[in-house]
Amino acid sequence: MKRVAEIATNNREQLPIRSLTITIDPGQREELFDQLRKFADKHDLEFMTTDYGTGGERFLVEMLGNHIKILAVDIPEAPTLIAIDFYDQTNVIPVPEEMIETMDDLASDLISFISEIPNLTITEE
Repeated sequence: MKRVAEIATNNREQLPIRSLTITIDPGQREELFDQLRKFADKHDLEFMTTDYGTGGERFLVEMLGNHIKILAVDIPEAPTLIAIDFYDQTNVIPVPEEMIETMDDLASDLISFISEIPNLTITEE
């Protein structure tokens, strides 16, 4: 019974520290990917992307660093919307204040990168 409880605890859903929603024309996705790549390079984050074999119709961008994971994913029901979530990978509960500050700084910097794309709207959550 204890083993089941350990597994359940280890598999709990992780909530993002910060979230952004971007409204962008699907034709501007390559510009967005370029800005995300520049942001990842600036912060020494590993940059990975997949389109799940959809030819770019669906995608997931992962940016991974020291205890940090940032995911950018399209929202299939709304092709002009993209969700960007910032996760703490330390699994420390509660999340340390320094990590929250780091995520806030990263989110602000990412906003400055993607704000260079014309006709884009950013909503912070």
